[in-house]
Amino acid sequence: PSLPNAGPHPADDAVAPPALIPERAGLAPGDRPLALLEIILVSGILTDILAVALAAWLTGFGRSGVHERPFGLFVFLMISTVFILGSVALCQHLRRDRPEVRLRIRPRSGWGWELGAVLFCIPVVFVTMSAVQMLLLLLDPQWVQQGNPVLAMIRTPADLSLFLVSGVIAGVVREEIQRAFIIRRCAVFFWAPWLGLLLWSGVFGLAHAPQGPAAIVTTALLGLEFGIFYLWRGSLPVPVAVHALFNVAVLVIYWTTR
Repeated sequence: PSLPNAGPHPADDAVAPPALIPERAGLAPGDRPLALLEIILVSGILTDILAVALAAWLTGFGRSGVHERPFGLFVFLMISTVFILGSVALCQHLRRDRPEVRLRIRPRSGWGWELGAVLFCIPVVFVTMSAVQMLLLLLDPQWVQQGNPVLAMIRTPADLSLFLVSGVIAGVVREEIQRAFIIRRCAVFFWAPWLGLLLWSGVFGLAHAPQGPAAIVTTALLGLEFGIFYLWRGSLPVPVAVHALFNVAVLVIYWTTR
């Protein structure tokens, strides 16, 4: 029999568990499967099906016509945004006892530093997009589609207004919260934030396949850059601001040069 205060048995040291990575310390057996379900929910794969059906019913355009008219696309994006943000809020509520999982809205540093980061990141985005477009043209001009079928729907100031609103709310707030959520879930419950960033950037690019091969590459790179901005700053203000300014600039440039 063991004697009191005899100290640990040598065999105990041999089976002692290794130190856990801080962010993954204390994971319950069901945490990873639940996190995977949360990622699928927030990705919009399922909710967008319902959003299309609701938008088709509300507008009367039909499922195939929702994405072909500015107002139909606007209604779909707004409904989709509500579903995505609601899914994130639900998942955050379920993890209310895990504060390290929650998304950080306020910056870690002062707002002045965030403004400086935004001013630095905006030209980086435009320079990299221009460089990628030029490289794709050099490799194979057929990869770069002439004209953008989505932007081509903008024919009136009312259409432009709908695109500006949806470009900021759905194209920025939804996408950046969605991306940050997936990155954070991968950081805490899986192996690394980069896994979520790389996989979601690929999905983000493939979602733009109807716009041509160049759109897949450029949007995937955009998603990667915005994710890097989030990881760099550790909060949402910089990627949200840069993405919003980028979308607005693209729409205004298209409208004034069409």
